[in-house]
Amino acid sequence: MYNCQNTLILGSGLSGKAARGLVERLGGHAEILADTRGVELAALGAILPKTSLVIISPGIPIKCGAAEAARRAGLPVISELEFAYSHCRSRLIAVTGTNGKSTTVGWIAHIVKTAGLRGEALGNIGVPFSQRVCDYDERALLALEVSSFQLEGVRTFRAGVSAILNITPDHLDRHGGLAGYTAAKTALYANALPDDRLVINADDTAAGALRPQTGDVYYFSLKQAVRGAYLNGERLLCLGDDLCAVSELPMPGEHNVSNALAAALCCRLSGIGADSVREGLTGFTGAAHRLQTVAKRGNITYIDDSKATNPASAAAAVKAMRAATVLILGGSDKGADFREIFRAMSSYIISVVVCGETRGRILADAAAEGCANICGVRYFREAVRAAERIARGFGGECNILLSPACASFDEF
Repeated sequence: MYNCQNTLILGSGLSGKAARGLVERLGGHAEILADTRGVELAALGAILPKTSLVIISPGIPIKCGAAEAARRAGLPVISELEFAYSHCRSRLIAVTGTNGKSTTVGWIAHIVKTAGLRGEALGNIGVPFSQRVCDYDERALLALEVSSFQLEGVRTFRAGVSAILNITPDHLDRHGGLAGYTAAKTALYANALPDDRLVINADDTAAGALRPQTGDVYYFSLKQAVRGAYLNGERLLCLGDDLCAVSELPMPGEHNVSNALAAALCCRLSGIGADSVREGLTGFTGAAHRLQTVAKRGNITYIDDSKATNPASAAAAVKAMRAATVLILGGSDKGADFREIFRAMSSYIISVVVCGETRGRILADAAAEGCANICGVRYFREAVRAAERIARGFGGECNILLSPACASFDEF
């Protein structure tokens, strides 16, 4: 365990506040440095000499000036995930990947509860690990959504079952390119023991190419029979058990079949029986902000997929549509290539509305792919109004799908 008697926390978001709560619960003192780029840096000279530990929130880069100063002073700099793990007594299923994390972790947590076990979904899904870690003992099974940002600052973190769903370009500005992003993701199993189970998507080019040096590796696939879980025709098979048909899953889209296979495999490898997994798979109501129907007004159905903050995720949502749809894209610029979305377009997408600082780049990528039914506005509120006008003019049942392919920075 880390000496948290005098802790400096970088970042004042949910994770930073949860870490402070855990420090205080353990009898230590925590000070939060909210602004790691501005005037508060001047206070470091006075703070660091009396600091025993630095905890960095996921929104703060691991190589920021404050973290570098702490390392030069010989202090351990760890993520909130690592700190919480150092006080964890429970069994863990940890899931990372570019897309599908929230859905898969939510599905796992539902299966855990269906099996009569204590546990919940924690981590990047919305409730920080630090906030709840001490509320569970060794009988619990916790599902953790783990981001590349959180994995930047781990030293000892490991889980009995770990899963990498996919690796596609995202957060390249933060990690310095795809190699850095992949390295952050694979930190998930860097500390694996020989008996730990590692779950990998055999269909994903980057993830499927990973070759962990330690751990018992299993796979999931929509395309081939593998050691683990796979789709056989329209049936989901896992470790030799026939679980259910694709039509019995509660959420549409091929990507959600893949998420279901991953969730089922993680739970079976954690000792949950096939009957409980089957019941949990078919009884899950879905993750918030993932192809979630949030309203229906007249002929218009509003679908919130705002968790889709990169092009690959938005492309998966587009492919899942089976009715006339107006798509809303755009937000903060992370340097992504949006052409993948327009290559995924079908006749169901009748129009696209783009907004935010990325609108110029999205419009250019749309033109390069021959997408003509598209318009650009400045703000998200304007995009919703424009999408409503288009949907009303369609004259029949129509979806408005928010699947932005970008971070929001609080616009939606």
